[in-house]
Amino acid sequence: MSRFFRILSSLCIIVLILYTVVSLRPYRVDGDSMMPNLKPEQISLIDRISTKIIPLKQGEIAVYHDKNGIRIKRIIGLPGEQIEISNGVVSKIINNTQIPLEERYLEEHMRTCVPGACTETQKYLYQVPEKHYFVLGDNRTSSRDSRGCVDIAECDGKQPYYIPIEEIIGRVIFSW
Repeated sequence: MSRFFRILSSLCIIVLILYTVVSLRPYRVDGDSMMPNLKPEQISLIDRISTKIIPLKQGEIAVYHDKNGIRIKRIIGLPGEQIEISNGVVSKIINNTQIPLEERYLEEHMRTCVPGACTETQKYLYQVPEKHYFVLGDNRTSSRDSRGCVDIAECDGKQPYYIPIEEIIGRVIFSW
């Protein structure tokens, strides 16, 4: 029995090493769009394989390709979901009912509207296409994300930007 467990232990170690070499990659945070949770130049470890097997969930942080390079944002809307942003509050719409997201990862002052970009009556409704995600930066006033713009002056004619599943590089599993 002892020989069997040594072989099994060795195989487990080899599989773990291979998974680590193939799947895990460091990513250096570029910019302040994920502040205060991820700071500029902070290193995050991303898992590139698990997102192919286990779909991302609302609230996870993902790294993805977009037309301007590699980005890191928080998953807010999943494929097929409807998201509403009204006066800085992000909600899911399920059966015509508005359900505010519990965004415990945000500081209270981060849950506000982009300065000058919304009023008490403005609502933004987003229908996330199948095989896409809706993402937001944690620093909502300084994030180019699925909303399509940051400054109200930039919003003229802008369309929301949904992240195609195939552009996801991986999920953040650890940061330091």
